[in-house]
Amino acid sequence: MLALSLAACQGGGGSDGGSSSDSAASAPTPDTRPPSVPTGLTVLIVSSIAFNVTWQPATDDVGVMGYRLYRNGVEIAAPTTAPYQDTNLVSGTTYRYAVAAFDAAGNVSARSAEIAATTSALPDTTAPVVSLTAPAADVVVKGSITLDASATDNVGVVGVSFFLDGVVLGSEDTVAPYARTWDTTAVAEGTHSLKVRARDAAGNVAESAAITVTVKNTLDPVHFVATGDYGRTANTDKVLARMSTLFQTDNIAFHLGIGDLSYGLNGQESAWCTYMRTGMGGSVPFVLLTGNHEDDRSANGYIGNFIKPPDCFPDPVGATGVYGAQYWFDYAGQIRIIMIAPGLPVFGKTYRYRASSTEYQWLAQTIDAARTAGIPWVIVGMHMNCLTMGVKGCHELDPGGSGADDLLNLLIAKKVDLVLQGHDHTYQRSKQLAHAPGCTVLRGDYSATGGAQAVYNSACVADDGADAAYPKGAGTVFVISGLGGDDIYAVSESDAEAPYFAKWMGAGSAGAGFGFLNITIQGNRLSGEFLPAEAGRFTDSFTIGQ
Repeated sequence: MLALSLAACQGGGGSDGGSSSDSAASAPTPDTRPPSVPTGLTVLIVSSIAFNVTWQPATDDVGVMGYRLYRNGVEIAAPTTAPYQDTNLVSGTTYRYAVAAFDAAGNVSARSAEIAATTSALPDTTAPVVSLTAPAADVVVKGSITLDASATDNVGVVGVSFFLDGVVLGSEDTVAPYARTWDTTAVAEGTHSLKVRARDAAGNVAESAAITVTVKNTLDPVHFVATGDYGRTANTDKVLARMSTLFQTDNIAFHLGIGDLSYGLNGQESAWCTYMRTGMGGSVPFVLLTGNHEDDRSANGYIGNFIKPPDCFPDPVGATGVYGAQYWFDYAGQIRIIMIAPGLPVFGKTYRYRASSTEYQWLAQTIDAARTAGIPWVIVGMHMNCLTMGVKGCHELDPGGSGADDLLNLLIAKKVDLVLQGHDHTYQRSKQLAHAPGCTVLRGDYSATGGAQAVYNSACVADDGADAAYPKGAGTVFVISGLGGDDIYAVSESDAEAPYFAKWMGAGSAGAGFGFLNITIQGNRLSGEFLPAEAGRFTDSFTIGQ
């Protein structure tokens, strides 16, 4: 009742409109204005997993209630004031921060410009993993070789060093693949240790286990003997006895049998093999090649039986090709021996070295491959002859075809160092022959079958061999050694091909007798000598290279 009366007294004589205006004027105005954008956003590294994030306070017409803090675009906290410590982060990681202010009315400012910061990385205490991948341990090395290493690290490898006998070899390699060239000729021959060391940016270092290698740049000499046309005679006995003596005193690598073996009968091969093995003594590998008395036509034994185990002489050198007919093998990295049977049918195939034939291409590629592989000496063995002062001749290599001349000129064009032959039961050493402006082709003699007679061409002679010393690489030397014991043929000094020869011996020559070639190769020098089966008989010696 009191309230009502008071209201009546207050409003007496007036209107209700004045009371309504006073009520509206007293209502509060809504706050719709956001705070200012915070400035001075700063991120300070606390640790590898935490930041202190701070900023300058924002302003508001009523008052700032707090801030919204964003990491990588996502709100992570609403602190009332700065700074804010952001924890449980990932070390070595970059984060982007921004901040906005808000007031009591819920008005939110725009976000500040983003700022990026990276937590510090954890200390790197892990060493690299490193190994020497080449050369292998305990190998023999020579010349310049490449040392290879493998290195990895949890962060990154910054350098790899190679060590020879504990002393760093060259400068540090900072880029993979890690390698260093080592000239072994600069150190003494013998054993040396190699290892490799890797480091990372944090200074962590690791070393591989050391390995030992043997440096050997002075090559051991290689000795081998060669002859053909053996038979089973008293003269063969003397040749084998002389060989046996040599085998006991010298380290003979192998014995090349250049065809025409037993001159016996088919079926008697095993007995001849036993005879030879007993006569030679020791265990020097006997490397065989077909002659015309062992080919598919012969009744004097068959090459297939002469190379058959266990009684005879199977391949002792791991030959590539058709052993007994057309094959090659390398020895000690110094020699490639290539054995061929031109003009002979062997194992159902007749080998003809015409320029268009697969045999010709095989021979050319085999010689080239030896040169590419860095093998310094290439020696070809073949039973049949083309150039000779004796009774044999080119016509037998490829009757009616061009194989004899094609083969002869291929050997000369490729500058095969030495060609060893049998068949003519003589000893003959040629001059060193080569193609030259005045000698593009050397023709053999075919007069024995009514063909063209050879015409001597002095332009084909690179070195006359008068001093028995030939330069290496200047041409090809042909040596016929068919004096294994069967018989001795005559040589003719008036033969059309005689001017191509520097030394010879045959029936009727002074000191004529049986014997074999003894070859020694060491480095860039080849030494050859004809060793007579009996003292006081003919002998010869020569060298190729220095």
